[in-house]
Amino acid sequence: MPYFKDAQNNVYFIPAGCVPINEEEAQCLQTSAGSMAQELEPAVEKTEDEIEQERILFQMSEIERQITPRRLREAILTDEGREWLMSWEMELRELRNELKELKKA
Repeated sequence: MPYFKDAQNNVYFIPAGCVPINEEEAQCLQTSAGSMAQELEPAVEKTEDEIEQERILFQMSEIERQITPRRLREAILTDEGREWLMSWEMELRELRNELKELKKA
């Protein structure tokens, strides 16, 4: 867990995700192994198209997570399973087409 020491050598633990308040804390900030903390990367602004691409990729990954080995067995063995799998495949095809259109623009 990251921590910093003040001038009186008191140790203060920093919860994950917090950033140093001032330059002195930033210089004192250390990990429990004793190495200096890495610099924070500046925030990068994204375009509308990049945000839309990330949304589409996220939706695609969520759909693909649902297609498990058990679901694939059901798709092979039952008509309902085939219908279920085909509906997700159609959804994935639509998302891929949206992604292609965004990349062309």
